[in-house]
Amino acid sequence: MNVIFLLACSLLTTPLMSDQSIARSYAYAQMTDLSPDDKMLFILNAQDGHLESKPMMKNRYMLTLYNVSKEVTYFTDRPARKAGKVSIDVFLQTFRQEQPNAGLVSAIHGNETMSPKFSDIAVTLSNPRYEAKHNRLTIDVDPIEKGVRVSTGDLGATTLFIDDFGPFPGG
Repeated sequence: MNVIFLLACSLLTTPLMSDQSIARSYAYAQMTDLSPDDKMLFILNAQDGHLESKPMMKNRYMLTLYNVSKEVTYFTDRPARKAGKVSIDVFLQTFRQEQPNAGLVSAIHGNETMSPKFSDIAVTLSNPRYEAKHNRLTIDVDPIEKGVRVSTGDLGATTLFIDDFGPFPGG
């Protein structure tokens, strides 16, 4: 009887882990060789994309990425120089905690006989929606530099270079 009482008391006084804490713990478990001082960069690739203005919201956009890589590559700054991969599902769960900055780099569809054109812009990422069944990621993007010209429409190969942020070591 005393054991049951003590167990009940410990359950009542121990704070439960939030979904964010669980996601962060799982992400750390996938990246076991990292230390809290490691500064990281993440790379997410997609075969194609589409960028459109959000209605009624000036300077806000919705990016849809198609045929997204199922893993996000990460690497650390020197002197550590560590690298690895984390699943896209786990990585995106961490966005609820903090909105990371990213470099959005895309090939622009157009005249195929000409040299390829690229677009790059610094953005803040938020509200990711990943559909594993369709291998599609939709994410809100806000340009960091106000007044910058943003090319909307269909995109070719697209890469997000995502800066170190809160839930990960060094963030």
